[in-house]
Amino acid sequence: MKKAISFLIIIIVSFETFAQSSNIDSKSITAAKYMDQAAIDAAITSPEEGMLVYNIALKSYMVYDGTTWSVQGGGSSGWGLSGNAGTDATVNFIGTTDAQILRFKVNNETSGDIDPGKDQASFGFRALNFNTSGVGNTALGNETLEDNTTGHRNTASGNGALRNNTTGNNNTASGNQALEENVSGQDNTAFGTYSLNKNTTGESNTASGYQALYSNTSGNSNSATGRAALANNTTGNANTASGRAALFLNTTGDHNTALGYQTLFSNTTGRNNTATGTEALYSNTTGYSNTATGHSALAANTTGDNNTALGYQTLYSNTTGSNNTATGTEALHLNTTGYGNTATGHAALTANTTGYSNTATGKNTLASNTTGDNNTALGGFSLASNTTGDNNTAVGVSALAFNNTGYENTAVGKNSLFLNTTGYKNTASGYFALQKNETGSSNTASGSNALRDNTSGVTNTAMGASALFSNINGDENTAFGSTVLQNNTTGDFNTAIGGGALYFNSNGRFNTASGKSALRNNTTGEYNIGIGYLSGGTHSTGDNNTFLGSFSGPPSGTTLVINSTALGYGAVVNASNKVRIGNSSVTSIEGQVAYSYPSDRRLKENIVTNNTLGLNFINKLQPVRYSYIADKTQVRHDGFIAQEVESVMNDLGVGFSGLKKDSDGMYSLAYSDFVMPLVNAVKELKAENDLMKAENDKLKIQVAKISEIDELRTELASLRALLMDETGSNTK
Repeated sequence: MKKAISFLIIIIVSFETFAQSSNIDSKSITAAKYMDQAAIDAAITSPEEGMLVYNIALKSYMVYDGTTWSVQGGGSSGWGLSGNAGTDATVNFIGTTDAQILRFKVNNETSGDIDPGKDQASFGFRALNFNTSGVGNTALGNETLEDNTTGHRNTASGNGALRNNTTGNNNTASGNQALEENVSGQDNTAFGTYSLNKNTTGESNTASGYQALYSNTSGNSNSATGRAALANNTTGNANTASGRAALFLNTTGDHNTALGYQTLFSNTTGRNNTATGTEALYSNTTGYSNTATGHSALAANTTGDNNTALGYQTLYSNTTGSNNTATGTEALHLNTTGYGNTATGHAALTANTTGYSNTATGKNTLASNTTGDNNTALGGFSLASNTTGDNNTAVGVSALAFNNTGYENTAVGKNSLFLNTTGYKNTASGYFALQKNETGSSNTASGSNALRDNTSGVTNTAMGASALFSNINGDENTAFGSTVLQNNTTGDFNTAIGGGALYFNSNGRFNTASGKSALRNNTTGEYNIGIGYLSGGTHSTGDNNTFLGSFSGPPSGTTLVINSTALGYGAVVNASNKVRIGNSSVTSIEGQVAYSYPSDRRLKENIVTNNTLGLNFINKLQPVRYSYIADKTQVRHDGFIAQEVESVMNDLGVGFSGLKKDSDGMYSLAYSDFVMPLVNAVKELKAENDLMKAENDKLKIQVAKISEIDELRTELASLRALLMDETGSNTK
């Protein structure tokens, strides 16, 4: 720096160096000549004040002033007003040969100092004019650092730069009136006309550009780059502005960052804001903790807080809405007061105005939403048409794409709930799940194409690929498994669990099927229950049937039975209103307690005593042992032949409820019904036994009387014998 100042001085100075107190005429005075200063010092060891010599090397007279030898005017060795020629830079120079201050003045005012003792330099009218103990300062320009007294290590370049600084340290000002008003502020850097012009005590500020940080007084740690950046800041701290008029109106706002033309232009007291891009956060005044990146991002925001906008015109219209996040061109574009929204993707939530707590990710997600709340959309065009619907969740391309007022819907998978408009509380998970639903509500579909064709059906549950695929307006159906209830259209209240269960059901109602292909062929039958693999068989239209067990149901080819029950693996019920337990391989049926019938008198009417079936009926029955033709194991069974029982009935002309004959002419016997004729037979036998017992009792009485007579006869014989003995003794 010293070399630079010396160079400037050499260029500017063009006057001759004549003695100020006297004019010595070299023509009238003769002085001793010496080759150079060294020769003078060697020859004159004890010079007297006023002694005059001639220095050949300098081509000048020299006078001893009592302390040092000084060059005097005269000759041709001075610097001419119009310049000099033939100078030697190794010998000729302007300045001093000792460590004294080199000073320049204009109008007797200090206009330049080179002070090696204080390691500082100044050049310019009144530059560093009042400096007392300040060190390490550099001032270039009129009145630069003029009032500095004790300030250290300041650098000022430009008219009036750091003019009023007195005690401030480590400041750098370059430009007309840069940091002009600074008094004690420290560590500031200002580049550009009027930059940091009003700063007085502010510290660690950096301003680059015309009027950058112009009004700052005591604000600290601010950085402004660009014309009028942070121009009105007074006491705001730790702000960063880069771009013309960035943070232009900021006064006391702290910790703001603005990058781009007129970013955060209107901010006054807002804090912790970050704006990047032309006019980003342009209208923000007191809003805080906002982040905007992109042209006009959050441009209309005034007092909204904690918003994040990334992309062209994201959150463009937001005014007071808070806690919003927008990423992508025009995301949340029209939002004004809505809060807690997150939009990622081109035009995501672009029409939202006051809706809150919405999340949209993907192109045009929730694009039409205006006042809908608590919606979540992930995937291009998901919830694209939603306007006021609340609490919807859509994940997948075009999920819930046409929903507008439907609420509390959840759609996961491409085109899931695609056509839903006003339906509510639906849940769809899987490709095209509930795709055609429009007004249906409270449906749950999980799996590819589950409940795909449903339009207005409500409260259906489908879990599995193509479950309830064709359902249109059937209600309260439950399907678990692939292709379960696939062809159901209008049937209600059906429950099917297992792949292909109730597969062909169309409008059958209140059916329950559990197991792969259970009740598979049912179409219109109602109130049927099928549990087990292929339970129900070929049954299709009958009602009120129960088939429990794999392959249980009517015989192959039978489509209609009503109110029948088949229990057990392979149990086949061949008629309506019939119960079949077990298949032909079953050898016993048992339970912990006896089977009982309803027999309460209060349940019965037309009660008459039946004595027609009794011992005679029983005696005519012929027990047999047999095997079933279908039983490959040929297990032997004991019982009767139904036709033989019928023959006995016909012979006696009586009816018997234990003989059954179905619509196909097949006979069966209810062996428990044989108890009644057996009871009558026992009663008949008891009556006969009681009669015989009475007759036997009479005989017993007669026998007893005969026994008494025999005893009397024996006793009489004994008496006679005794009398005869006594009579004989007396005779003697």
